[in-house]
Amino acid sequence: MRSQGLTLIEVLLAVLILLFVSLAVFGVFTGGFRGNAVSQEAVQASEVLSTLTAQIAQHTIGGGNFTQAIYVYQPGPSPTPLSPNPPPSSCSSFLQQHPGDYCATVTNEGNVTLASGLQQQLYEVQACWKTLATGGMSCEDATTFF
Repeated sequence: MRSQGLTLIEVLLAVLILLFVSLAVFGVFTGGFRGNAVSQEAVQASEVLSTLTAQIAQHTIGGGNFTQAIYVYQPGPSPTPLSPNPPPSSCSSFLQQHPGDYCATVTNEGNVTLASGLQQQLYEVQACWKTLATGGMSCEDATTFF
């Protein structure tokens, strides 16, 4: 006849089950936090793209005969332009040295003729950053013209 209470095997089995369930829940939370961080980085890149395309539309950058320009930004609610000295020669080299910042390339693709017959300058804009979650480089692209 068995006395009241749990055996050592039953207690160890319950602790083992609790451990596996806790690890699974912990994995879900850490994956969610990582996904949230990646999303915040992409939103910052979208803000940089939005800032640059607005400046192109307002003619504060672009125009003339330039073919490519590089701009760098510090992340925040409103991206802050930086003026590194010397200016970066490429976004990948800049981001290796400044992993928390954003680097954008504006490329003048030349004139395009719209369906209406109007001639416009076409600009490709690419904002890149070094992801904190993976350490790799990610980029977002936009196209605009005026």
